[in-house]
Amino acid sequence: MQNRPQYEEEFIQHELTEWGDYVEERLRQALAALNVGYTQELIASLSHRVMAASASQKGQYQQLFKEYGRFVDMGAGRGQMLQTEANKRRALKRRKGARQPKKWYSKTFYGSLNKLIGNLSANYAAFAMQQMQVIGQNNTQNTI
Repeated sequence: MQNRPQYEEEFIQHELTEWGDYVEERLRQALAALNVGYTQELIASLSHRVMAASASQKGQYQQLFKEYGRFVDMGAGRGQMLQTEANKRRALKRRKGARQPKKWYSKTFYGSLNKLIGNLSANYAAFAMQQMQVIGQNNTQNTI
């Protein structure tokens, strides 16, 4: 880990920022691979932000994109017509070619959480060791 932050909150924000960049790139790749969207509007709307620590949280991550991206991910389409017998027959015929979920967000984002957890746990151990060394050096200097 280069440029190791000195404090725990900075460490967590640093890890969240790096992970956010990784996830954002993976989401862009997923959108391209699944051929989602005729315009580049959804891809252009992808962004993330890491918010500062507060009294109850060490850091917070927020993934941002156009709302319709969730509907694509779930396979939701336009609203349904009232259910008359004729409409039910038409809906059954249409269902064969109905919209299917394109899991560009949920599969990619939640699948990437393991990377964040792994990075936090592995790098936090190294960070804690570094902090202990700094404390030990400060105590040694103070006693001399």
